[in-house]
Amino acid sequence: MRRFLCSAIAMALFIISGIARGNSVVPGATVPPDFFANEVGTVTVAGTITGTYATASTSGAYTTYAVLTAGGTYDFVYQFTSDPGSSPPIDDIRRITMSSFTGYTTDVGIAALLNGGPGPYGAGTVFPQTVDRSISGSVVGFNFSLTGLGGFPLFGPGLVSQILVIKTNAADYRAGIVSLIDGTTADRAAFAPAGAAVPLPPAIWAGLSLMGLMGVQGVRRQRLKKVSE
Repeated sequence: MRRFLCSAIAMALFIISGIARGNSVVPGATVPPDFFANEVGTVTVAGTITGTYATASTSGAYTTYAVLTAGGTYDFVYQFTSDPGSSPPIDDIRRITMSSFTGYTTDVGIAALLNGGPGPYGAGTVFPQTVDRSISGSVVGFNFSLTGLGGFPLFGPGLVSQILVIKTNAADYRAGIVSLIDGTTADRAAFAPAGAAVPLPPAIWAGLSLMGLMGVQGVRRQRLKKVSE
């Protein structure tokens, strides 16, 4: 019986891990960024914003998309540049945040490709050291190296970020805000999730149900064992 329980639980976990979003960042968490080989979905003109930003020390350009996936949910995609004549290293972009994501799941990371091609500014070289989410769940952040140590490049002058991605379970999108921070802050227009939160696929619920049933069966077995003793 114990082998059966272990096998059933392992199978349920396999089902869930194979379908659920891979690295969901829960409110209050700070984790390494997830990696997506290719961000695929429908990008419309209405779901595209391109603009510039400027803090006290750094300036550059950015493009962001609201991407409709095949599963009917929206991902939020970003890429940023830093102008060649921007800041000295001490004032590089240290953090980029997006809001508001309250009420939705967020799988946060970087993508090598967007619909099979490079991002709007080409292949980026700067990637975040960590990603996080505020305790309220509203703000998602990408954190860049301050020192350049550990293989994490500084977001310095003339550089381009990799494609940054926030995958959600939102059925729609609305106006949002992206903030670039280097000691001062530049707030710019972006997108945020809206509408209903799309429920988990049936296969995930099946996996969770299987785990629950196995747990109940295990408890009953333990009780029967105690009674027979």
